[in-house]
Amino acid sequence: MIATVRGWMIGDKRPGTSPKPTQNPASDQSMWPTSTGTRTLTGAEAALVAAGVVVMLDSFDERLSDEDNDDEDEDDRHGPTADMQLGIAVFDSLTIPQRIAMLHHVTQHLLTDAILSAEETSAVDDATIAAIFSEIQDQLTIEIDLHLDEDSAIEFDDDRDDLLRHDALHWRHLILAAFNQTYSPIAKLDDFTIPKSPSDTSLDVWEDLIDALASAILWDRDFELADGFLDEDPISARHRRRLLGIHDDYFVEPPMDPTTSQTRVLLAQARSLASRRPR
Repeated sequence: MIATVRGWMIGDKRPGTSPKPTQNPASDQSMWPTSTGTRTLTGAEAALVAAGVVVMLDSFDERLSDEDNDDEDEDDRHGPTADMQLGIAVFDSLTIPQRIAMLHHVTQHLLTDAILSAEETSAVDDATIAAIFSEIQDQLTIEIDLHLDEDSAIEFDDDRDDLLRHDALHWRHLILAAFNQTYSPIAKLDDFTIPKSPSDTSLDVWEDLIDALASAILWDRDFELADGFLDEDPISARHRRRLLGIHDDYFVEPPMDPTTSQTRVLLAQARSLASRRPR
């Protein structure tokens, strides 16, 4: 199950509050248009994002399996659920199959060289990436809580908990490796408090690194404005979009809405793509 243990929101910081990471040249316009160039994620950065995707897919797979055993009508199943919220409204409003489809889309185009047909991302694209980093934040918080609660009896029920048992610093190792790859030594020295070691339990320090890593992919947090634009007068909304540099279809481009059988295929494919990355 996706935890909701943080008070932190990935949109707390606006663009420009984090230093620019090391830029990768944009060599192929079919790749994902990130804030640091049109690119495919590689190395430790890709490994961190892939790890977050796998955890989310496992949670959604478990929910699908539970619902398959229920007697609810098809229209009532797989919808947004209160216990699987990540604090990213656009993503949280999607049904479970839609979330899986968006994770498949992001995994395929951000972690591989698959051709991306659109030149610009949509609100649901960006919200999906934000949701992945929100999940990473949740997993980090759980990991630190377990680290601090040395006297508690911890039961390990599944593969994800087994991972924590074998490596109590798993998420901190991933985050620090991704950060070291993405940001230059000068930027790290001037603009961040770097954890003293992977065993550092200062949650605020790790949160800053996660936010910086999200900002190395996301141009901004315009997806957080979706409700306001969708409720606004069309002419006023168009004028505001142009002032903010938001393309006309950004908020209205719909996510894929797969059938039950398509959802299972997308889930398996996304898990396979993410699991290929070293984690």
